Amino acid sequence: MLILVLSANAQGNRLVFHAGGTLPIAKFGGNSIDECILLNTASTPEKGCASAGFNGGLQFNFGVLRNLDFTISLDVYYNSLNKKTLDDALITKISKTPKYFNVPLMAGINYEFNINRNLALYIEGAAGGDLRYTTPLELTIIGITTKYSYPPTLAFAWRTGLGIVVSDFLTLGVDYNSLGAHKAIMKYGDGNNTYTSSNKLKISLLSLKLGIRFGY
Repeated sequence: MLILVLSANAQGNRLVFHAGGTLPIAKFGGNSIDECILLNTASTPEKGCASAGFNGGLQFNFGVLRNLDFTISLDVYYNSLNKKTLDDALITKISKTPKYFNVPLMAGINYEFNINRNLALYIEGAAGGDLRYTTPLELTIIGITTKYSYPPTLAFAWRTGLGIVVSDFLTLGVDYNSLGAHKAIMKYGDGNNTYTSSNKLKISLLSLKLGIRFGY
């Protein structure tokens, strides 16, 4: 899990570029086909059955007060469907495995306070909107091939995080990302059949970040 952070000192502006690892939690996790909201139309599943993935993006930090920045961030989070979800089903062939792409655009604040000359702590929070796109699924069960597609959706999203800064250069942090409660819409067969779950897909992720930063 790796994050690259480009930034300036606490009073100046910072450009943040990051790439790191993510872990689905709560209802975005799971590994049973019976509870997977992407696959099950016979009941009311709630889980995303996502596997661990990664993210990347940009963050602009604008110095407002000493040690306080206003931030604007754009990220991409990638998670595939948990392989065990499909392994447990009577599937003879998987032509396309669905993958989650979440693209949140957020604004927020970042506050950093020094412990000593070489070590500082930071906390930050942000809110905005998340665009969720899921790639199609195509599988064959007992000789019958079915195609599933999932229209993009938008939802309110927020995140909060904390970490340390070493020598005003190296950073290590962790974020909690709540990327919204999205409508779960499925099109299948020839694309004319549409199913909308009574439950929403709630996307929650933890991300671990390691990076370096420079000013601009």
